[in-house]
Amino acid sequence: MLEVKQRQGRAVTRAEQRTDGMYFYTEAGILRLAPQSDRIIRVMYTAGSEFTEEYGIGIVYRPEAVSWSVQETEEAYLVKTAEITAEVNKQTSSIRYLNAEGRLLL
Repeated sequence: MLEVKQRQGRAVTRAEQRTDGMYFYTEAGILRLAPQSDRIIRVMYTAGSEFTEEYGIGIVYRPEAVSWSVQETEEAYLVKTAEITAEVNKQTSSIRYLNAEGRLLL
């Protein structure tokens, strides 16, 4: 007989701004958005309780000093640099990417 398992929730239950990025906590794991430059926001996810700082063999980690901010709306968190915004939906943890003019990129 098939066993039905309840899917863990993806809604953001807590958000925390740290020096290395913005952390979004859900029942399923942690989503981290870390601005690397005005045009790059690195997205990381773990189903565990913390991130490892180990990087893959092909990754060169050299973030620039970048100014970024966070805004909260009723439906989303907006992680902004001068040129890009990552919009994290509070109910689904899905991410939309917008340019400086607010036009959808992805």
